[in-house]
Amino acid sequence: MTDVKRKGRPPAHDRDELLRQARTVAVERGFEALRFADVAEATGVPVSSLQYAFGTRDALVREVLRAGVAEELTRLRAAVERELDPWTRIETFIRLGISIDDGQRRQGWLLWMEYWRAASRDEELRVESAGVARGWRLLVRRAVEDGVTTGDFAIDGTAEEVAASLVALVDGLSLQVEVGDDRMRSARATRTAMRSARRILGTTGP
Repeated sequence: MTDVKRKGRPPAHDRDELLRQARTVAVERGFEALRFADVAEATGVPVSSLQYAFGTRDALVREVLRAGVAEELTRLRAAVERELDPWTRIETFIRLGISIDDGQRRQGWLLWMEYWRAASRDEELRVESAGVARGWRLLVRRAVEDGVTTGDFAIDGTAEEVAASLVALVDGLSLQVEVGDDRMRSARATRTAMRSARRILGTTGP
């Protein structure tokens, strides 16, 4: 008897792992150039299965971006919230936000730049991006509030305003490092951010 292949649902795959590998491919090739064929080559998952799972290429890219920024925030939150001391939490946020690891920083910042660019013209992502930004500020705001309560910080303005300033500081310095400003290496950017953060928080640090 001749075997007859039956059509149906493609085999299940680890969606989170697919998205991580797709992100790596996108960072190497550029998000605009990401194709199902590239992801299939990297993961060994057939193009047909990827199309079934994600639908269109644009939908794949959107989900890669969403998953990537969510993973970044989860990683940062876990590291910051492990610390009890308010200043150490700020230090951790700055150190991981700028990152001294070139590979990690490059992948992270290419992801964020593409996410912001996509959100500027995609209404769904634009609304979501506001929530993501609030999540980053909340991490810092809680540390600021705790430092004010303990008397370690003497801030000018509200904790929300100070948190926004510190996040903007890290974003700006990180971008200078990523675009290759020879005068702003990651170690120097981190030192600059730490000094500026101490001034903003009204503390000399430990």
